[in-house]
Amino acid sequence: MTNKIARPESFFADRFGLTSSRLERLLGSALRGRVEDADLYLEYRVNEELVLEEGGVKKASRHVSQGAGVRAQSGERTGYAHTDALTLTNLEEAARQARAIADQSGESAIVAVRSGSRPHDLYPVTLSPVAADLSAKVDLLRQIDTAARAADPRVQQVIASLSSEEQITLIAQASGWTVGDVRPLTRLSITVIAEEHGISPHAIYGWLSRGAIAPPTFGELAKLRRENQMLTELIGKITIELSAEKKKGAR
Repeated sequence: MTNKIARPESFFADRFGLTSSRLERLLGSALRGRVEDADLYLEYRVNEELVLEEGGVKKASRHVSQGAGVRAQSGERTGYAHTDALTLTNLEEAARQARAIADQSGESAIVAVRSGSRPHDLYPVTLSPVAADLSAKVDLLRQIDTAARAADPRVQQVIASLSSEEQITLIAQASGWTVGDVRPLTRLSITVIAEEHGISPHAIYGWLSRGAIAPPTFGELAKLRRENQMLTELIGKITIELSAEKKKGAR
């Protein structure tokens, strides 16, 4: 992946050698026989996740997925084929398979439909989130951890995660019309667990799990939710009472 957001056409051409001329020839071969229309869908996706817990990196993962699909249509019959390898050889085979499914008697007809609007940028991001410096992402999570702990002395545990994704897609039709999209996405998630007077969410789950031998049924889950609500209200009441008692003792 490059640091800058790439255009879909240039990305697939530079990385996989799937230039516009090769895609046109590929779709032309898919239309041999009695197939009326065909289109091609390309996708490349990168997912990355960082999780910081108790001040240390607990999880760091990166996953890349890619694939292509070919659709051939003849009358009411449609053939689909897909491949995980973005090579011209695999795409040609997928096109042959899709054509074999859809090929039947009937007249061929292709209508060229071109977009009348100019391309517009829905995601004005200059730097791909999955290409951003890893150490900068970890530093951001550490700053969040520090800020959350400094916000309240009752904070006992902080879990911060940063998930990033970049999805690049390109759709080409036999008519010569192509459209592509690049979707850079980032999600920041923070979980803060506080404890006062020895009572925390861990204590609640501990109380609810006592005596549990097998996974709960749907009825038992509903009961646990009601008990959880009651315990939450009880904790709030106990916390207020204990705080009041401490203030009396301090006088």
